[in-house]
Amino acid sequence: MTLTGNVTIDNAGVSTIGASQVVSSMIADGTIVVGDLANAAVETAKIKNANVTTAKIADANVTTAKLLDANVTDAKLDKTNIPLSGFAAATVNVALGGKNLTGVADPLSSQDAATKNYVDTEVTAINTLADGKIYLGDGTNQAAEVTLSGEAIIDNTGVVTLNNSSVIGKVLTGFTSGAGTISATDNLLEAVQKLDGNNATNADLTGMVTSLGNATSLGSFTSANLSGAVADETGTGSAVFATSPTLVTPALGTPTVLVGTNITGIASGLMAGNVTTNANLTGMVTSTGNNTTVVTNANLTGEVTSSGNAVLL
Repeated sequence: MTLTGNVTIDNAGVSTIGASQVVSSMIADGTIVVGDLANAAVETAKIKNANVTTAKIADANVTTAKLLDANVTDAKLDKTNIPLSGFAAATVNVALGGKNLTGVADPLSSQDAATKNYVDTEVTAINTLADGKIYLGDGTNQAAEVTLSGEAIIDNTGVVTLNNSSVIGKVLTGFTSGAGTISATDNLLEAVQKLDGNNATNADLTGMVTSLGNATSLGSFTSANLSGAVADETGTGSAVFATSPTLVTPALGTPTVLVGTNITGIASGLMAGNVTTNANLTGMVTSTGNNTTVVTNANLTGEVTSSGNAVLL
């Protein structure tokens, strides 16, 4: 008869255990030891999936030499009872095949993996910021809320405003003078450079206004030159100054003060205004107010006679 079942035998009497015929129930717990296994004799096909359990193997009795290379497959391992910590550290990158790494604790060290909850908590803390404040690193290298102040301020729309007095007080660096026309796209340094370049030393002026470098002074010019430069003058002739001027037919209008001590000539149509009344005179000439009268002498007789004030020989 032909032997069948878990073990077969050939015509030479050699028995062979069939593939997947050794099950866990056939192995007494703790009975598999190193001496029971020939080197490289344990093949994947001889082991029923998930039947190599901890209880079936005596402690410290499965050595590398007893395992045929590449024959301990994923299916043969009782993976639910083998902790990941039992394996050595990875020597190459480990791909998760697009799967999530779950059940991870929050990180403690700088190289620990970060969980989604940890990241969400930290990001939420950073996204919460008081009105008008910015985040800056503090002395402990932590982000801290501060209000921007000093020479520039910022509002909650991100607009930065420079303090005008601070800008004016700054010393420009990288300055190179260069003439040109200031445009709306020039920055402050470019504009100042152009202004300085346009402020070159002018050629010396001559004539009524003279200059030496950029310093100007008045030259020599006539009254006619001055009259041509003045738009609202009255009259013609020479310029008049305060001391001893000579006026030719001036129209004085109505002067506020006029002293006529040395006035000569005949004043046509001159009318006196207020005239001071002198005290009344007495004697040969008398007066009443400003009206004078000559006293008439008594008539003389003899060699010289008179009639009134007329004398006759």
